[in-house]
Amino acid sequence: MDTLVHGILGAGCFSRAGLAGGRRGTEGKGYLREPTFWLALGFGMAPDLMSIGAGMAVNLWRSGSLWSQAHWDWVMGLYRFSHSLAGMTVVAGVLLAVRRAWLLPFCAWPLHVLCDIPTHGGGSVYATELFWPFGSWGWHGANWWERPWMFWGSWVLAGAVWGAAAAMRLRGGGIFEKHGQNRKNTGETA
Repeated sequence: MDTLVHGILGAGCFSRAGLAGGRRGTEGKGYLREPTFWLALGFGMAPDLMSIGAGMAVNLWRSGSLWSQAHWDWVMGLYRFSHSLAGMTVVAGVLLAVRRAWLLPFCAWPLHVLCDIPTHGGGSVYATELFWPFGSWGWHGANWWERPWMFWGSWVLAGAVWGAAAAMRLRGGGIFEKHGQNRKNTGETA
């Protein structure tokens, strides 16, 4: 899946603007003013941005080209780290120590990796090595960039998640609500 759809899907699943917000959602603030929207969007794109995005930025700065192979070893090292259980564990540990409130939006990161497992592979350098640095096992999935139906299907999936969030607002419910009560604990049931 492409980087932007990872962010949109992550925000749709793990922000108050999306499914995680339940019936109340952003409580009238709008998506752009909801911090969990931006956090989940960023965490959803982070595995690609911290590796390939960083490599592209360095290449652009040094050579004026986005796709230079000069520094590809460290880019792929960051890619393996950001797409592995070890990398996710390190980031989750830092968040536990620093900002526990960011853990739900952080779940967009593991969702990114889970989506990449079947949509990267087939001999590609981008095969997701989930157990890196302890092993190089990678699923031999289909490369989404070679199959237009996978590209468009990921966008349909993201749209369906946001559609489900909108439907939830109409009927109530969500993971921020406990036993039928809303986030503000007013006693109102779903």
